[in-house]
Amino acid sequence: MEFWFARHGQTEWNAERRFQGRLNSPLTELGRQQAMDQGENLRRNVPNLYETDLVISPLGRVIETVEIALPGMAYRIDDDLMEHDVGPISGLSLAERVAIDPRFGSENSDDVLAAYYSIKGGESYPKFSQRIKRAMARVQRPTIIFAHGIVGFEVRANALGLIGKTRRSLRGGQGVVYHIKDGVERRLELKPS
Repeated sequence: MEFWFARHGQTEWNAERRFQGRLNSPLTELGRQQAMDQGENLRRNVPNLYETDLVISPLGRVIETVEIALPGMAYRIDDDLMEHDVGPISGLSLAERVAIDPRFGSENSDDVLAAYYSIKGGESYPKFSQRIKRAMARVQRPTIIFAHGIVGFEVRANALGLIGKTRRSLRGGQGVVYHIKDGVERRLELKPS
């Protein structure tokens, strides 16, 4: 399996450390620049770019990123790539989330993830994981995927065979592209021409 994964550019809510979940927030100026960088990165690193499948989340911040990164390129929307549904904490700031569950303020990523996946009225981890596996089962040829941070960790960890705590070794970030081929990941950075 070969694919390239990119997260949407920074949004206003990312900059404010608000959980977006399935709500939308427009890209910031930095987010628009990140999208341009991702497009340049893909043009440099994906052979036959415009013949490669492009599959994306249906949320506005992803569509905005893709239309900046790869203008005019046809894409397919896959609802299974939508961000994790955080239910009633969508739109809340870090302080507001910590008031609901102190684990959101923890330095320990296991605590934060435990809080994240146990939100009453949100999507459970098993449902989220199954949804992502369904999306990836439809990837049958080299594909570019634009989606969300948590989606990216799940997609990449599954493709790399990482389980449990080893998943924490994955880096995240906006404005970058990850290339995964045959169980090996490479973080693609823009290099001078």
